[in-house]
Amino acid sequence: MTDAETVAMLDAWIENTYPFDKAKCRFTIAEHVYGEAFYPRCGVPSHSQLRDKARKIKWYKDARVLEWLTKNYDRLVALRTEYKEFWSATP
Repeated sequence: MTDAETVAMLDAWIENTYPFDKAKCRFTIAEHVYGEAFYPRCGVPSHSQLRDKARKIKWYKDARVLEWLTKNYDRLVALRTEYKEFWSATP
């Protein structure tokens, strides 16, 4: 990942823009991964397959956000794309 791509990824993370925008359930794709560690998880029944797949992307205690995002970015975007119907808009 180039420096420019890293900056764009972090900007999207901070600003909750694609691919880290909030789904109709008000959780981002990343929050479907680590949500249970910090607050109640998405409970939308139709999101169960997304949650199951998202949990395979391990969030680890004391994770450094930049390191975790860089390592898992492609997988997060792939999941976000696969389940795009859960979001109001997808570029």
